[in-house]
Amino acid sequence: QVLSHIMHPLPDIDVPKLLGPLAGVVLVSPWVAFGENYPAFTSNEKTDIATPDMLRWLARVIAPGVTENLRNHVEPATAPAEWWSDIDSVVSQVMLTVGEHECQFDPIAGFAKVLERHVSKMEIIVEEKGVHEEFIVAFGAGQGPERVAYRAVVAWAKRVFT
Repeated sequence: QVLSHIMHPLPDIDVPKLLGPLAGVVLVSPWVAFGENYPAFTSNEKTDIATPDMLRWLARVIAPGVTENLRNHVEPATAPAEWWSDIDSVVSQVMLTVGEHECQFDPIAGFAKVLERHVSKMEIIVEEKGVHEEFIVAFGAGQGPERVAYRAVVAWAKRVFT
């Protein structure tokens, strides 16, 4: 949403003015669409910690306030691909992580492919057998360094920010 607002500011929301592109952005299991008409929404229902019931509840709470003006900002996977055409002016590199067993896997993977066409340096990590924010949850349990996504994000951050 922040990237959308910087590229496509809404008149009633202040956005930061950048002096140049951000060095990088990490998107961890981003919620990019409210819909549930995706195969993974059903196939991953029993594995993901972000359950379909939770996602439906969140969508019911948030969606009524989302006007057509806000749709592309709030549901980036539903925005037309050209919405992201100027993203290189906002961020130089993007890393996106998604768990293979997330209910939101399909819209996240689709969104990643769109971004990949517009960001010159894009890295996508699909965590095998992972669920929503898997490596963050594992880190909290003291198991983060064992996760491929954890190691990839840390290595990426070191390259990008040092």
